[in-house]
Amino acid sequence: MNDKELSRKIEERLYLDHFIQAYEYVTEELLEIIEERESPDFVCKRQDGTLIGVELTIIMREPENEFYETTILKKEFIYIYDLIDKAYFLAKKKAEKKQKDKWPLNNNTILILLISECPVYELQYYIDETNYEEFSLLGFSEIWLADFTEFSSYGDVELFGLFSKKWCGYHPRPH
Repeated sequence: MNDKELSRKIEERLYLDHFIQAYEYVTEELLEIIEERESPDFVCKRQDGTLIGVELTIIMREPENEFYETTILKKEFIYIYDLIDKAYFLAKKKAEKKQKDKWPLNNNTILILLISECPVYELQYYIDETNYEEFSLLGFSEIWLADFTEFSSYGDVELFGLFSKKWCGYHPRPH
């Protein structure tokens, strides 16, 4: 593993550690990291002993558009509709990769979409049953948006469930 890969893996682990704290707060279920790998990024164990894959993906603006959007358009954050579209596009891409590469725990993987540009509480007004149904067809056990926008201020990560039906929607955490 070269320095760049090691650095990326350390960053993924930090994101996962904070997600696990938020996940436990929301679901009252603890995930224990068992193994770091590539596809999926991690293998965790649920409290009942079941193994589950965890895949992390960062949602961000395209680097070639970011300068134009922030400087010329004065667009500080990714727009809600762009975020929803980007989340679905990335989730679909990961689902295709998962099937093509035949991941271990293929049918038992949590997808975490990390965001740092748009607070997830705003999504509750823009996502509806149609969006949830689209995400449900991708073959993940659960799909979460993990909001790191207020992490530096409060140290909290807020979650928005895109799938499974039990956890769909915004899950605030007190600051």
